[in-house]
Amino acid sequence: MRDGSQSDPDALRRWWWRVSQRTRVAVVCTGTLLAVVVAGVALAGVGRAPASAVARPPIPTMTPTASSSTDVGQTSDTPEARPAPDRVIAVIGVPSANLLDGVDTLTNRPVAVRVSGIRATPPCWADQARLHAVELVLGKQVRLAGDERPGAHQPDPDGRVPARVLLADGHDYAHTVLASGAAQVDISLGTAPNQQDLAAVEADARQARRGVWGPPCVPNPTSSPPPTNQQGPPPPPTQLPPPPTQLPPPPTHRPPPVPPTTPPPQDGVQHGVRKGDRCSPEGARGVTVEGEHVVCRDRDGRQPRWRRA
Repeated sequence: MRDGSQSDPDALRRWWWRVSQRTRVAVVCTGTLLAVVVAGVALAGVGRAPASAVARPPIPTMTPTASSSTDVGQTSDTPEARPAPDRVIAVIGVPSANLLDGVDTLTNRPVAVRVSGIRATPPCWADQARLHAVELVLGKQVRLAGDERPGAHQPDPDGRVPARVLLADGHDYAHTVLASGAAQVDISLGTAPNQQDLAAVEADARQARRGVWGPPCVPNPTSSPPPTNQQGPPPPPTQLPPPPTQLPPPPTHRPPPVPPTTPPPQDGVQHGVRKGDRCSPEGARGVTVEGEHVVCRDRDGRQPRWRRA
């Protein structure tokens, strides 16, 4: 027994020193590589275990019943319709008060959100509303609350997922922006689960004339006229000013304009004339004050005037 137990190690030792050095190096490298691969796989499995455990609950499957077994097209592999679970996103963009762009903190995937139940304000308050939304959520984490209604999380035509957004302190984001007048209630894409609450918050903001419900979007109300059923003596008649003294009408006949005098010609050229003034005789030549040479001629049968030579 003792000799047999020592034969295997001795044989391995003799084989080790009998083979070439290149073979021994290859054996050592192969063993080291296998050890590194096994350790890497083990560490990777340990790192992914917590994430996969909390990533998302499994999709339940429909269990066949006596009635469903006879229906056409219904199998046990068909997933049951269910709402999307709550998830947390980090907001990285705010195009408007009702649109948020973020990244899922669990999957690190981009998420485009349309806040349920609200819409952006008109251009008269769009910049102020967006700044208010940026102060609330940009660079922060918010929670997208699940909706139990079927089809509530279907993307809209722009690819955005409608969702109810909750701030880090638990307050409803839609309530907050509606209360400050930075958004308006919207039911065009479907009623939100808390639509009645949103309408009440908007009514309070409108009555208080906050945000979009005040200037410049909504002008100040004009003062109401005094009531007409007031009792009391009638007001004294207002004394009208005396009529103005009648002035004589202006003369209707105006004397004809006096044509400008042209200095006598010197050497056949009239000096000191003005271009555009009336002149005579037609064909005469002249020099303006600026020294420009002009000719007296008519245009289209009109009275001759000094024109450019």
